[in-house]
Amino acid sequence: MGVTGLERPIEHDMLDPTCESNLLNAAGIVTAFYEYGSGFRSWGNRSASFPSSSDPDNFICVHRTATIIEDSINAYSQQYMDQPITGGLIDQLLLDINKYFDSLQGLGAVLGGSKAWYDAAKNPPQLRADGMLRICYKFLPPAPLERLAYESWIDVSLASNK
Repeated sequence: MGVTGLERPIEHDMLDPTCESNLLNAAGIVTAFYEYGSGFRSWGNRSASFPSSSDPDNFICVHRTATIIEDSINAYSQQYMDQPITGGLIDQLLLDINKYFDSLQGLGAVLGGSKAWYDAAKNPPQLRADGMLRICYKFLPPAPLERLAYESWIDVSLASNK
């Protein structure tokens, strides 16, 4: 049914770090509030493990993106199951995963430098002989804008301009 009401009213001001919704967010609590013209809004970017841990994975959108990437790579890789582990298979996996990361970068879902690679040290002969293969990959989704501040000046020297 979605959000049908609030437990209790809370104060919210997007630019005031001391308002109740932002203080709750600073303690790792996502809040909801009703905004005139917008309806119910979720407010907060971090999971409940924040502030004791401040890894990028604490951002809910980063964690969700990581889950989607992992699920996508796993689903895509099913076509290679039961094929012989050869250099060609490894090269194809790396090529395909890196093309996927390139497409995600083009969409703005991950930052540049996201890539997959083969690490021979993590794939000893016995592991490969047992039908196991380990492909490494790294990525970083962009963090969401969590706080925005403006600075302004009244510049009386502008009065002298024509």
